[in-house]
Amino acid sequence: MFTVLTSKYPNLRFAKHWELTKNAWSLLGQCEVYTRTISNAPIQPRFRGQMVSSSFVKAAHFSTAIEDNILSEDEVAKAGQNENVSENKKYYEKEAQNLVKAYRFLDQEIPEQKEEKNISISLIKSLHVLAGKDLGEAFGAVPGEYRNFSKNNLKYRCADHEDIEILMHQLSEWLVEEFNYKRGQEYSEIVLEALVAHIYLLWIRPFADGNGPTSRLLENYILLRGGIPPICSHVLVQHYSASRTEYFRQIENASVKRDLNEFIEYALFGLRNGLRQTLETIQANGRQVTWAKCVYDFFNEHKIGHESVALRMRRVAMSMEPDKKYRLDEMKNLNAKIAAEYATLSPLTLERDLNKLISVHLLLKDDAYYRPNTIENIAKIHYF
Repeated sequence: MFTVLTSKYPNLRFAKHWELTKNAWSLLGQCEVYTRTISNAPIQPRFRGQMVSSSFVKAAHFSTAIEDNILSEDEVAKAGQNENVSENKKYYEKEAQNLVKAYRFLDQEIPEQKEEKNISISLIKSLHVLAGKDLGEAFGAVPGEYRNFSKNNLKYRCADHEDIEILMHQLSEWLVEEFNYKRGQEYSEIVLEALVAHIYLLWIRPFADGNGPTSRLLENYILLRGGIPPICSHVLVQHYSASRTEYFRQIENASVKRDLNEFIEYALFGLRNGLRQTLETIQANGRQVTWAKCVYDFFNEHKIGHESVALRMRRVAMSMEPDKKYRLDEMKNLNAKIAAEYATLSPLTLERDLNKLISVHLLLKDDAYYRPNTIENIAKIHYF
């Protein structure tokens, strides 16, 4: 039976129809290094929580944007917090809200698994339910139920409705066999399974609507299950959304050529870049935390004028970002508290405070710009 269906749908080969290029292996290696570095990076709990929440919102925003959802990222964030966006955007709001909740659910589901969980039919249907919950007739599908008609308006042939059930069972069985989930996966197998499952679900298109969001949820589920941090949940879908035309072209191209090489390389390129950006965000926060601790310790160890003046200067210095330069007028508005404090003082007070911070080598001045000194320079001057 499987042979007959494979001949009917030559792109659905349920076999390894890719051979990674040298460039693809290089990208995979870079992705693995970035992933392990992110996983082992010390991140403050509050900041990590913010990154995870932001990642879920971004993932929902980019996934729905691919499907022509018009909400901005801020509006998706409000929808995810059950805040009303607009009476004219109710459907878009509910669609985005469903996906924010779905990505949160995946993060909660993975650590709570009591035993190994393969990619089952019930799992895929549950993801579709999450994506389509309470969307009504506009969704165009019954959440969790296969379509009962065939689609003929696509650029590539998807499964006839009478073949969906057997193809989905074959997909579930093949993913377990091909990618060694029960025997322990290598990093490359985790990523490749996620990408292949994504594409195969789109090719089969088992549901009348919502196949795109469901396939991308499945992709993220496999990555999370394999140990890729939830703060990276948005990385691949952001790439797909940013290159939406190319994303659709790659899906069609892979179907026509019956070969996944180009899609895999395209996805790995986006994954590598997204992981790198995530790591840079973590590192920037780490530098900020280190800088703030350096300033706090310095004022704790050195007496710099009157206590109230020292506290004011400490607040200014700790509020600066270590990789940024500031004009004098920008220094007045680092945050609301600093702006309110200096508004009651002489206009020259801020400049005197900054000059004092320069004299103790916490700050530097380049032309009209102030910036934090490096931690290395401060350590050499005050602690060596």
